[in-house]
Amino acid sequence: MSDWVELCLPYPPSVNHYWRHTRQGRHYISKTGKEFREKVLNICNQFDPLQGTVQMQIDVYYPDNRERDPDNLQKALFDALTASGIIEGDSNRVIKDYRVKSVGVVKGGRVIVKLKELR
Repeated sequence: MSDWVELCLPYPPSVNHYWRHTRQGRHYISKTGKEFREKVLNICNQFDPLQGTVQMQIDVYYPDNRERDPDNLQKALFDALTASGIIEGDSNRVIKDYRVKSVGVVKGGRVIVKLKELR
């Protein structure tokens, strides 16, 4: 497969909004995180899963002009892509090359993820 798969996804929740913790120290995905995963799953189900290692390009459209930590959105995004089955995992054994580019601002935000199998 030499073609790119292009996914237009909602803007992911930050790590601070993706994970929740109980007083007993148990970690779980928040309601916001689960809703994001479900949206990603519905979009990714339209495509065949990629096999093996992948290259990934992420174009980020922020929801507003506030200053943000760009690496804060990747955890939820990578986890959702893995949970959807579009990629086999989010480890360095699967994702060999990824690049994140800040593109601009659109109402509500979004990310465009381009995936390509590597041979």
